[in-house]
Amino acid sequence: MAYPTAPSSSPGPELEERELPAEWNELTERIELPCVTHKFLGFGETDELKLERVGCVAEAQIHVIVKFAVPAKEVLPKIGAPWSLIKKVALKANGVSGIISCSATVLKVREIVEYRSPPDSLATSVTPKTKLKESETATWEFVLQVPIAQDLRELDGIVLAQSEETALGIEIQFATLAEVFESGGTELTAITGSVKWAVTLFSIGTMTEGKNTVVVLPDLTSLHGLVERSAEYANEGEVEAPLTRTSGDLLRYFVSAWKGLVATFDPKFWTSFIIQFGGNQKPIGYNDPVLLARRNERDYLGRPTVNGVAFAVLDTQLDDAERDAIRPMALSELKSLIGIPEAPGANSSIKSTQETLYPANA
Repeated sequence: MAYPTAPSSSPGPELEERELPAEWNELTERIELPCVTHKFLGFGETDELKLERVGCVAEAQIHVIVKFAVPAKEVLPKIGAPWSLIKKVALKANGVSGIISCSATVLKVREIVEYRSPPDSLATSVTPKTKLKESETATWEFVLQVPIAQDLRELDGIVLAQSEETALGIEIQFATLAEVFESGGTELTAITGSVKWAVTLFSIGTMTEGKNTVVVLPDLTSLHGLVERSAEYANEGEVEAPLTRTSGDLLRYFVSAWKGLVATFDPKFWTSFIIQFGGNQKPIGYNDPVLLARRNERDYLGRPTVNGVAFAVLDTQLDDAERDAIRPMALSELKSLIGIPEAPGANSSIKSTQETLYPANA
């Protein structure tokens, strides 16, 4: 198969571009496009994967392989390995990120939620809090799904790549050795690896109306966001995590409560989980978070946990997305409140991620 390359220029002024989702759906072709393999640059480094200016991009798959030699001493990974290798994945447009900006751990928990705890044979050999064997070569390998569109069915949030005005790329920030390992990590040697990746594209079609040729585009009125933020705290009891008041619909809210840098509180042991806005309105409240933990387990065929990183998930998509929609822009003082059961220790934080579908012109 001959894979498409970037066009030399965008459609000329004589071609009218029009968003016609039904017609585009008939004319488009799905393309799975392999991209250039990158060498693993090293812990603490940043790589950028540039997307070709072809069609409309819906998803990227990133295959990470890292090999290293373990010294003759204990090397202990932190929880979240191997996904903890990547501290941030960001979708960039013209050098500016913001639509998608989150850790690989968040992308993994979203996969667990979206696909109901799918098996993962690549990464199962890495377990948290288990020391690596001394004087051996270890291989960490996993695949990340970067959901540029909300899903591959409706394609809400798909992004037009075939535009001379927009340069798209995916930035990967690798964590430092100290961020990945509790002990012994700085002694690793012979570190090598690769980043292989591919994108799922949909071509842009044309049709003729009289003497005119029309460039047929899909619905580009929405963007799919996945943005992570961190709020530090130092006390037990009720802890506040503000939500960003974005336009559009809040699809899901992922949250983990870290006690220090090496462990999380299991949500079933939280003393409460509350969504609050407008002073003291609390439409969602769990004084017994075991109920939320059990709901998550039932909905996703297992707890949404990524190798020791325990998440709670508030999901508006499960039962009736239109009825259960949360629209942050209309809610002042929007926040989540999490009951921390014991003194957390230094460097503790609430890490939360909002998955949002919002208007492209907002």
